[in-house]
Amino acid sequence: MDLGKLILKLTPLPQTSEFILCMDRTNWKYGKRHINFLVLSIYVNGVGYPILWSLLPKRTKRGNSGTSHRIALMRKALKLIKPAQIKCLLMDKEFIGK
Repeated sequence: MDLGKLILKLTPLPQTSEFILCMDRTNWKYGKRHINFLVLSIYVNGVGYPILWSLLPKRTKRGNSGTSHRIALMRKALKLIKPAQIKCLLMDKEFIGK
């Protein structure tokens, strides 16, 4: 979370001081091992700056995140960003749940 604070300080903030947040899963392959991250970025001037991420458990089906993973990441985000500062949250259609 400290790295997320640093990234927020170094990122050129939008003039409206409202953040567009983007959440996505990314897969890195290290040898034969797949490593899946759930990443939350702020989108500023056409660039996404990752501020938080979590390693998804190996047991998750094909690296997909569950609703609980996304909620946990957003709870961490709300410790860095006030809810009033969030303009919107963008996610792929694969992020369905309750």
